[in-house]
Amino acid sequence: MGGIWLCHGKTAAVPYYVEQADVRLYSYEEVCYFIYHNLYLFGREMLTESFVRWLERDLELPGLAGDIREMVRQNTELVHIMERIFEDAPYLNAQEVQKAAKMLRTILNEPESVKRKKRGDRYVELHRYEAGIREYRQIIKEEGAEAYDGFYAQVYHNLGTACARMFRFKEASEYYMQSYRLKKDPEVMLAFTAALRLGLPAELYAGLIQRGQATKQQADEVEKRLQELRELNRSGAEAQELERVLARAGEDERGELLAITGDWKREFRKNIQGACVGSR
Repeated sequence: MGGIWLCHGKTAAVPYYVEQADVRLYSYEEVCYFIYHNLYLFGREMLTESFVRWLERDLELPGLAGDIREMVRQNTELVHIMERIFEDAPYLNAQEVQKAAKMLRTILNEPESVKRKKRGDRYVELHRYEAGIREYRQIIKEEGAEAYDGFYAQVYHNLGTACARMFRFKEASEYYMQSYRLKKDPEVMLAFTAALRLGLPAELYAGLIQRGQATKQQADEVEKRLQELRELNRSGAEAQELERVLARAGEDERGELLAITGDWKREFRKNIQGACVGSR
């Protein structure tokens, strides 16, 4: 699915907020689109009374709301509830609904650890890093669950990546090393070395290289890739705009500079909020 979808029904003045994905939905079409593309995040926890009331009042869909309310009350199979939600979607044809139903049935029959990992992966894709970290850690806590070959190596790797994206490089390096111990993947060792490089003062990092915690070849490859990222970022529109403002460096441009970096800061604060609240 891609392109532009026209909303034929009412657009809500107040959106419905899907907390786990940090998404705001304004229309029936957006509800269908979100569920279709996020089947691993769709579950009974979304089918709350507040969601049903929002459909009923804000979108003026009393029939759909009533059906969902009754299906939830009767503990109807989740696939059938999804099919009812999709029933009047103007851009989903019968084959697409069948495809989604088949995929959801497959998801529901997967081991819980596999479902958690894929939910965690989706959270990380949506930049909901703390939510992803919670899923990955729960898998590790419940170790021994049925899973495919190399599963826990992937979990530790993705947990390290989620931590690294929140600038928690020490934790990231530890998780990358756990992953490497389970499966000797050279790329994971490079990720481990990169986490050390980004999280430690230069002299400590150099000492670790000298003591052989990572090889000189790995350190050189990390530097090469970091340089490539710098060059790539410099060519981006946001970086060019930021450099233009910094070059002028006048007090008059302070507001413009804050506007450019504001979204970045809000994204970071949103992702660390859960960690700050949940830590001890």
